[in-house]
Amino acid sequence: MRPVNSIKIPGLIPTVTRVAIGCLIFCLATGAHATQETKEEAFFNRFVELEHNFDPAVADLYTDEARIRTLRLQPDGRRNPMEMSGRQMKGLIDKVMPLAEQRGDISTYSDVRYSTEGNRVTIHATRYSAAKCYTDPNYYIVIEDTGAGYRIVEEFAESKVASDCPPADSPALGEFLRLAKRNLDPQLPLMVDADTRLDEVVIQNDTFQYSYTLVNDRASELNLDAFIEAMDPLLIAQSCTVPSLRILVDQGATLSFFYRDSGGEPFIEMTVSGEQCR
Repeated sequence: MRPVNSIKIPGLIPTVTRVAIGCLIFCLATGAHATQETKEEAFFNRFVELEHNFDPAVADLYTDEARIRTLRLQPDGRRNPMEMSGRQMKGLIDKVMPLAEQRGDISTYSDVRYSTEGNRVTIHATRYSAAKCYTDPNYYIVIEDTGAGYRIVEEFAESKVASDCPPADSPALGEFLRLAKRNLDPQLPLMVDADTRLDEVVIQNDTFQYSYTLVNDRASELNLDAFIEAMDPLLIAQSCTVPSLRILVDQGATLSFFYRDSGGEPFIEMTVSGEQCR
């Protein structure tokens, strides 16, 4: 059997899967304006219009270096910070929009306030998530005049892991999983790395299963205990932090990672549920 220190760590999730980038936005009227809107107001109105229309072009309003921060509020009171760059978000946005639209992931804004310092403007607002029925009083974006117009250089939002909505208001998990599968199916089979191929994704009740083949290994050659010891914490960490996976877990899905060897022989299945992400 292969010794522990020679176990290769197979690829987990293909880079083409896309992250969830926080709640999508719709702007509430904050009162009639007698004066013409400012450039800052026009930018914010354009921003929320694109978000409300689930338009991936909203990513063009961010700089590549933008800091996009989310503070995830756990039911037990823990607060888990997450951060990505504008460049990372731009690479992930194309697939998340259909999922967000399916969930009805729209936010409304009130009490919008603008403060200017140098060539930067901070836009504070109270955000209400229609998808999870909670209020985020600390939302803000920072925009900067880059010479070619305003761009977002920082964004902060608070996001609740658990929904405050009555159960009847939540989208059906089955429909959500089917949409995720439809988005991924055209890209499969896909080589995740030199040793690992993602063959298919399968929905089994509330479980979303990723089915892999280790193309260069036979099960008889692997140290199974070492494989589990190496992979289990990685799968949990990725399922709980990668937005495109965490969004499935937050909706109540169990993620399954099923592996076959190069001869097609099944040899291990590992699962991650919401309880492991809290």
